Amino acid sequence: MKIKISTRNAIQVATAVLLTVLLTDVFHLPRSYWATLTAFLLVAQTFGESVKKSAERIGMTILGCIAGSLLFIVLQHHTLVLLGCICLCTFCISYYFSVSYGIGVFFITMMVVFIFGMINTWNTALLEARIIETLIGAAIALLSSALVLPISAKQQLKDAIPEYISACKLSFNTAADKTIGKTFSKVPTKLLSKFQALQHNAKLIRYENLFGFLSKEKFERSLFELRMLAYHLGTAYDIAENLHDKLNLSLIHTELESLFSIVNTNFDRLTLAYQGKRADTEFEAIDHLHLLSAEKLTNCLKSTTQEPDYWFKFYAFLYATRRINATIGELIKLTH
Repeated sequence: MKIKISTRNAIQVATAVLLTVLLTDVFHLPRSYWATLTAFLLVAQTFGESVKKSAERIGMTILGCIAGSLLFIVLQHHTLVLLGCICLCTFCISYYFSVSYGIGVFFITMMVVFIFGMINTWNTALLEARIIETLIGAAIALLSSALVLPISAKQQLKDAIPEYISACKLSFNTAADKTIGKTFSKVPTKLLSKFQALQHNAKLIRYENLFGFLSKEKFERSLFELRMLAYHLGTAYDIAENLHDKLNLSLIHTELESLFSIVNTNFDRLTLAYQGKRADTEFEAIDHLHLLSAEKLTNCLKSTTQEPDYWFKFYAFLYATRRINATIGELIKLTH
């Protein structure tokens, strides 16, 4: 039975908190809640994200402790100024936390220093305890993420890429149908947002195993080509919307159907390549169909009264289709 990611994540968090509580109890750590809270917060959806958050939390906790301690030494006799600093930290936490986890942690740590200093005291022992407890919590969170039902960003990316390719194929087919005047029922998804989700997982892989399933060069090139695929598809889709029911393409209908069929087959080959499977046939170029038949195009232009502007857009659509197919070919090569 396949366990859902949310269930795995909950088990990892529970394990991390349990281990932290047991460890801090055995060694009688006075500020065990810091380690427990750290372990609770640092278990993320993937191991790579846990590593990233742990590195940011440790680094920014140390910086925040040092900066907060220095400011507290200077301002410890100015209560109103310290209150102002706490309010400023609260504002910065709310403002930066959704943008950068690390910066948010920095201001949280500074606020903790100021609050402890005002209600009790802040000294070297507390500073050391804060850092040590954070290190313990982060270490346990990483162990839990790595060993207890681990969730790999690499695997998530491998699963997400075929879904992204499927969305690209749907966008292409919708654009193709619009161009030749067919009715279309499915609305393509926003490819850029899907690519950004891919890119997020790709960044997390850097924290896992340094491009374990592709070389660094191939990895970066693949991301670039996947982004370009979305760009060319967006161009083709925009042009197709302007061309819908504007041109009579009956004389070159057969060539267009053949061209669209080849691109669709290449999309299927690309999906198989990213799934680690091999297609029965090799990638097929469309250069021989890109310009179509000069004679048929000439006949189209002679027999129509439509504005030339639409034909220029049609040529632009063909060029975008050619670029889409070429990008698919590059991506297939990069999987080998």
